[in-house]
Amino acid sequence: MNQKLPTLYTLKECCSILKVGRNKMLELIWNGEIDAFKIGGHWRISEDAIKEYIFHHT
Repeated sequence: MNQKLPTLYTLKECCSILKVGRNKMLELIWNGEIDAFKIGGHWRISEDAIKEYIFHHT
């Protein structure tokens, strides 16, 4: 099994990357505009999900 694991970002890191506030980031997640999941109650967003959002919304 030689698969590369995806890079995961926290909610705060993703806000910084996309230059949006925490509430806007949560809105994007809740509306299904960006894929995210929780680990132990903390949001994680993959690098691929961020790229997909950027390329589909710019």
